[in-house]
Amino acid sequence: MDDFRVKTGFNTHPKIQMLKRRAGKEGVYSLLVLWSHAARYKPDGVFSNMSSIQIEMAADWEGPEYHFVDDLISCGLLEHDKDNNLMLHDWLEHNPEAASYSNRFRQIKQAAANHLANRNSSM
Repeated sequence: MDDFRVKTGFNTHPKIQMLKRRAGKEGVYSLLVLWSHAARYKPDGVFSNMSSIQIEMAADWEGPEYHFVDDLISCGLLEHDKDNNLMLHDWLEHNPEAASYSNRFRQIKQAAANHLANRNSSM
């Protein structure tokens, strides 16, 4: 996936304002990097099999260990799923294109393969 959605007024959202207060502008930057990582590698927004340190590394967080993940949880930007994996809050709602990219890509690939097979069989 090459992109993800960020609302134009995201910086005025109370959760983002709280993150900025707790983790500074660096924390907001790291959240954007984490969203980018999710869009590319975790399109469902679930960081399964990733520790807090690995999440902080994916976010390019350079502050104290565990602080960023703890701040994201405290601000309501990260939460635990039913399997206790950390996941981005409402990622599927706010980024349905990123979340469905893998399925759409597979469908496009299959349609192209079917088209080629049909084209080759009619020759």
